[in-house]
Amino acid sequence: MNCNKSTDVLEKSKEKYRINIEIPGLPKRPNQVLRRHWSTAMNEKKQWYSAVGLAIPARKRPPRPLHRALVKFGRHSTTPPDYDGLVSSFKWVCDALVYHGILIDDKMSNIGMPEFYWEKAPRKKGFITVEVQEILA
Repeated sequence: MNCNKSTDVLEKSKEKYRINIEIPGLPKRPNQVLRRHWSTAMNEKKQWYSAVGLAIPARKRPPRPLHRALVKFGRHSTTPPDYDGLVSSFKWVCDALVYHGILIDDKMSNIGMPEFYWEKAPRKKGFITVEVQEILA
């Protein structure tokens, strides 16, 4: 997976953290990973943990992990996935946001029900987008 086209934006106003990232490549859908050797899933996990880490440089991370946030995941590919495939394909991406200190946890009490969407992209040019916006208590 190549992460050389990742972009990110950080806005800080009144201590509200917001970041938008774009990462080239597409997470595998569950049907592409299920019933395969366990190492296939672990390789997918490592790839996405690394891709998210590279897309969010240390200087763009919040001073402390967010306790409450709105999260939006977008898949840009040639073929639309079914909804459960779309949602579950972002598991490692969401977990990586916790691992890299963006979110304190990915429980519903922290991020509610994230938004997931799909948009058409040219063949072999798939990518994902992730938006995180802090909710101030």
